[in-house]
Amino acid sequence: MEERINAEMFLEHLASRQGVTINDYKIAPVVIGSWDHNLIKNIAEDFELEPLPNWTKNSTVYNWKTNEQDITFITLPVGAPSAVSTLEQLIARGAKVFIGIGFAGSLQPSVPVGSIVIANNCIREEGTSYHYIKDDSEGLPSERLLDRLQKAFDNEGIASITGGIWTTDAIYRELKSKVEDYGERGILGVEMETSALYVVGKYRGIDVCNVLAISDELWSDWNPQFGSEKLNNTIETVKKGLLNNINLFAELADKLEDEGATA
Repeated sequence: MEERINAEMFLEHLASRQGVTINDYKIAPVVIGSWDHNLIKNIAEDFELEPLPNWTKNSTVYNWKTNEQDITFITLPVGAPSAVSTLEQLIARGAKVFIGIGFAGSLQPSVPVGSIVIANNCIREEGTSYHYIKDDSEGLPSERLLDRLQKAFDNEGIASITGGIWTTDAIYRELKSKVEDYGERGILGVEMETSALYVVGKYRGIDVCNVLAISDELWSDWNPQFGSEKLNNTIETVKKGLLNNINLFAELADKLEDEGATA
């Protein structure tokens, strides 16, 4: 069904208000975004990057070019609706590969705070994704991007766990009964955006996969460790794994560009 308004139309309107053109919103084929805004800020400082002027107010964009590879880093807003709106805008400006770095609460004693989870399927309990795909199918990532994330971590000797995630809109309605039920079903953690991003990636034909750091534990009494040294070290480990293997993701974007050119 045809949309009355889409992300490109919104960006065209925003550009006209700011006295620029939509081409001033430059986004690389590979995008790494995070709900940890300090992570993106630190990357920008490390590479001496300046924010992209005039981008939308709910996120900050930095563009990086190295060895002829263009990468965009972006801060992400919390919650499926805002995160999806941001992803739509990135896709409208050329994103082909999207890696999200976020946080999740563990449902498993075997997945403690500081663990790294690559989400390979999702229980969809957010509302946004059903505006794209109405059935109750699982939210699934790009398999080829997931494989490359696993390879990146393997290259660095970084331990990660691949498994299912529960995505919900209602952080204060993570009921004990659901925590227990989903835990028994093998779901590793709970967060607020992943399933929606996966469904939109599938719908729009781009490769999306999220890496989640376990920030708190829900399988017994709540054990939050936001801002802890252990969690900060995990985020730094994820950062190392991705940046040291950025060629894997750039190669995938190039492959997608070639596929698009021959389609």
